[in-house]
Amino acid sequence: MIDWDSEVGRRALQRIEREEVIWLTTVSSRGVPQPRPVWFVWEAGSFLIYSTPRAWKLKHIA
Repeated sequence: MIDWDSEVGRRALQRIEREEVIWLTTVSSRGVPQPRPVWFVWEAGSFLIYSTPRAWKLKHIA
């Protein structure tokens, strides 16, 4: 979790609030990072990620 009160947390929040696309990185079953750009909305401390319902990247997000 990010400490939003820390310097790093404040800088991250500034970017989250102004960006339209972020990089979501999951890890494959082989341990290989799988970075993907995703469109998102940040609201009430949560991410809403736009994607097709069966997109591979969504299978790795709990």
